[in-house]
Amino acid sequence: MIATYDKKVTMAERVGIGLDLDPQLAAGYELLQGAMTALEEHDVDQLMDLLFTKYDVPAPFQTVLKTLRKNSEGVYNATVLPYSNGRVEGSTA
Repeated sequence: MIATYDKKVTMAERVGIGLDLDPQLAAGYELLQGAMTALEEHDVDQLMDLLFTKYDVPAPFQTVLKTLRKNSEGVYNATVLPYSNGRVEGSTA
């Protein structure tokens, strides 16, 4: 628990405090951080291991995992192929 409120707390410290309060949330956070790293590094083996391993994470994380598993072929292709439609999806016409 934070004893004083007159100290500025960084965003990373806030995240750390929140994760310390809930081990299940911390597991979900680490899982998604690992998945993002695997995507950035195009590490398909690591990503598939993360997606198809059972984790004790909160329901919203389970929903994300279920969706990614259901679309694992697309996730695989997005990881190994150099193509992206990110600019198209990110634009509003």
